[in-house]
Amino acid sequence: MPVSILEALDIIYEKTSVLNAELLPIELTLGRVMHEDSIATFDLPRFKNSAMDGYAVKCCDAGTRIPSKSIIYAGDNPSICLENHSAIKIMTGAPIPEGTEAVVPVENVTVHGQDISLP
Repeated sequence: MPVSILEALDIIYEKTSVLNAELLPIELTLGRVMHEDSIATFDLPRFKNSAMDGYAVKCCDAGTRIPSKSIIYAGDNPSICLENHSAIKIMTGAPIPEGTEAVVPVENVTVHGQDISLP
């Protein structure tokens, strides 16, 4: 026989109980559920990083062909600033160069040697 959502919740609450919390070493917690939320005290990595392989660009260059001047890999520590009317190829996890307004995924650009055409 069908029951309403509220009746279903009442049944669930009647049939379940709150589990006691345990303090365990991290290596014994596989498959366990945390008793409370864990909140990071700082961001890792501590810099803006790319979520995809792509090209760091400025929005004013949309629809144009521009030179791709260098490549930044994850783990690099570049002090590069993105220049106007140019792109920097950027890999997943790499720090995003200063001045970047967007990262265009590699599959959305057309490569012409050292230049790229943006959508």
